[in-house]
Amino acid sequence: MESIDEEGNLLVKNLDTGERTSIKDIEKAFDPLYSQLSKNWDRQLTGSETSESEEEEERRLPTKEQSEDYRNLNRVAGYVKVFTRGRPNRELTNLFLIQSIQAHNGPIWCVKLSKTGSYLASAGEDNVIRVWKLSSENSDFELNSKEDIEMTQRIEKNDDIVPKARDITINSLYRKEYIKPRPFREYKGHHRDILSLDWSQNDFLLSASIDKTVKLWHISVDTCLRSFQHADFVTCACFHPQDERVFLSGSLDDKLRLWNAIDKTVLSWTETPDVITACAISEDGKQALVGSYRGQCKVYYLKNEKGDWCIQYITQFDVRSRRGKNSRGSKISGICFSPNGEEFLISSNDSRMRCYRLDDFSRSCKYIGHHNQSSQIYGTFHKNGSFVISGSEDKAVYIWRSLEQGSTTNGGRSKSERLDCEYFMQDSNVTCAIFGPTRNRTHDSTKESVIFQFHSASSYLGSMGKRTRKVGIVGKYGTRYGSSIRKQIKKIEIAQHAKYTCAFCGKDSIKRKAVGIWCCRSCKRSIAGGAWSLSTQAAATVRSTIRRLREMTES
Repeated sequence: MESIDEEGNLLVKNLDTGERTSIKDIEKAFDPLYSQLSKNWDRQLTGSETSESEEEEERRLPTKEQSEDYRNLNRVAGYVKVFTRGRPNRELTNLFLIQSIQAHNGPIWCVKLSKTGSYLASAGEDNVIRVWKLSSENSDFELNSKEDIEMTQRIEKNDDIVPKARDITINSLYRKEYIKPRPFREYKGHHRDILSLDWSQNDFLLSASIDKTVKLWHISVDTCLRSFQHADFVTCACFHPQDERVFLSGSLDDKLRLWNAIDKTVLSWTETPDVITACAISEDGKQALVGSYRGQCKVYYLKNEKGDWCIQYITQFDVRSRRGKNSRGSKISGICFSPNGEEFLISSNDSRMRCYRLDDFSRSCKYIGHHNQSSQIYGTFHKNGSFVISGSEDKAVYIWRSLEQGSTTNGGRSKSERLDCEYFMQDSNVTCAIFGPTRNRTHDSTKESVIFQFHSASSYLGSMGKRTRKVGIVGKYGTRYGSSIRKQIKKIEIAQHAKYTCAFCGKDSIKRKAVGIWCCRSCKRSIAGGAWSLSTQAAATVRSTIRRLREMTES
C-alpha cells in the first residue's frame, strides 16, 4: 500500500512537491485514555460524536471583553474576575489567586485531597506522583488591612483601579502560603500517564496508570509498597471506605476487580460488556458504581461474608438525555459521592453533570454550563455539599450551587437543570478543579474556601468514527481533509482560533476563512498553511488527529 511505509506508519503527501513523509513523530494525543480507545476499540464502540453547532461552540468561548478583563484584573495583586450566568448577583466575592506552582511537566490528569485534609496528591502525563503538604495554619488566610478590603470591593464593582493597587502583591494580601512550594513526596515508578488517585483514611495512596498497574504508596515512605499488575490499562482505582486493605480497580479489559492490598490477590471480579472508565464505592462500602465508555452506570453489591468477598450485579441505568444530540450516551469521566453519601455526581463527555439519589437511582439535578466533550474532567462537591465545582475545556472553572434537599418535583424525579453558575477564566484548559479544606466556623464556610485548579497545556479533538481512517493528506499551502472529518476539524480550529498570531502584524486577531486558511482582522492579510504549520494548540490538535488516523489504520 503506497500510503504506508515499511514500519506501518501512515505517509503524508505534499501536494505541491509530491514528496511523501512519515508522521511517526507526530505529537501524541492529549487524552491518553481516548488515544488508546480510538486505537483498540473504534470498531466496536459507538461513542457519541461532537454534534454542537459552530454557533454553540463559539458561545462557549470567552468574549474579547471577558478575556481582557481577566488579564487586567489578574495582573493586579492576584485578583480574579468572576463572571455569572443565569443569576444577577455573585456569591464568589473577593476571589484571589493565592498561590501558583509549576507542579508537573505536562498536563495534570488527576488530583486528590487526603481524608485528613493535610495532603494534596497530583499526577498526570509526566508519570510522577507529587504529594503537597498543606499549611496547618490555613485558617489565618485573610486580608491584612481595611484598605485591601475596600480595594477588593472596588474591583468587584468594575471601578477604576487606583495606581497603588498595582504595586500590591499576593504576599502582601495573605500572611502564609497555603501549599508548601516544594513537594513533600515524589513517587516515581509508573512508566505511562497516571489517570486516577485515591486516599485511604490512614494516608495510603492508590495510583492507576495506563502502564497496566495500580501502585500502593504511603505518605511515610518514598517508595512503592505494592504493585498490582493488570491485563490492560487501568482507568480507575479506589479504596473501600470501611476497609483500606481492600480496593476496587477498573481496566480496559472490561473487568472490575476487588483486590486484597496486603496479599496482592484478587478477592472477586466480574466482567462488564463495555470499557470501564470510572468507579466509586459508597460511604457504607456496600455499593460500587461503575461508569462505562458508552455512558452506562452499573451498580454492584460488594458482599462480605467473614472475609469472603463477592461482587454481585444489582442494576444499571443510562447516563444520557432522553432526546436530542446527547441521547446516544457519552463516556463517563468521573463519579463522585456527596458528603452525606445520599447522592452521587456523574460527569460525562456531553458537557453535563447529573446528580442521582443512591436509594432509587433517580436523577435529582443536572448541571450545565461547562465544556467537557473529550477529556477526563469531572465535578466534585464542596465539603458541606452546598456547591459543585468542575474544570472545563474552555479555559474556565465553573461553580454551581447544589440543589437543596426536598426541592425536587415530579414524584421525586426532578427535571431541574442548574443553568445558573459562576465561573472565572484561566489561560489554559482546566483539567481538574476541587475545593480545598474549609475553616471550622459555624457560618457558611463556602465563601472562605480555597479552590485548587490544575491546567492542561493543550486541547484535543473529540471522538471520531470509522470513516476518519480514509484520509490524512497535508499540503504545503493548506491542510486537506476528507469530508468525514472536515466538520470536526473546523469546530476545533474555530474553538482555538484566538491562539493564532498574525505573522505580519503580530496580533491575536485571526479569523478562519477555510480549512487551513486564515485572515487577520487587523491588517486584513491572509495566511495559508493553517494549523499544520503553526506551533499552536490547534496545530497540535490537528497533528494528533492525523496520528490517530495512522493508529487506527494499523489496528
